[in-house]
Amino acid sequence: MANYRAITGEQILKKIRGKNIIYVVLGGIACLAGIGLLILAGTMLHNDDDTFAAAGFVGLAFIVCGLFGVIKGAKVLKNVENLRIFRKFGSPDELAARISEGCAASFYETSKTLVTESFIMKQGDFESYKPFEDIILIYKKEHRVNGIKDSESLVAYDKFGDSAEYPFKLGRKYAGKMEETANLIAKRAPECLIGYTDDNLSYVKTHAQQL
Repeated sequence: MANYRAITGEQILKKIRGKNIIYVVLGGIACLAGIGLLILAGTMLHNDDDTFAAAGFVGLAFIVCGLFGVIKGAKVLKNVENLRIFRKFGSPDELAARISEGCAASFYETSKTLVTESFIMKQGDFESYKPFEDIILIYKKEHRVNGIKDSESLVAYDKFGDSAEYPFKLGRKYAGKMEETANLIAKRAPECLIGYTDDNLSYVKTHAQQL
């Protein structure tokens, strides 16, 4: 198991800051690439084909996506301790204590997803931490290529209306682990809804608690 038993609030903050610094850097690079494409499109205006238009549209898309990443990352970095995860569970140290305590018993772990007897979380993504008792909806999500399943994940909504998608590995070694996890969640949260339906999604939306 990843060494979450000794996790500290400062380590959680460092990880979140690092992720959002990457958003800012990649967003900035995307903006620069977009500006470059717009300049390229401008030099091609004399062409009779639509190449310059395509370059312009791609450039604009890069700029929009880049700005979104920069703004999102900068907003978090400006006030990281006011993130929703901390408004749900208290200070970074309090969240660290919850995770550390919950790691006493591991149920399922891969390089992408950690399931203990009390919570589920994507590895290293502390904002995806969800204690079972807070989960009010789960459903299975699959991706197929030419009819062959190449990935599957468990989507979970908590009582605050926030969702996260947790990847599960395929193969004989991991067969049934997602279903066992769903059963474990249902046992800890007996009122948790199961299944992707309009009624279930509507229930989450109308019953989500405000922070």
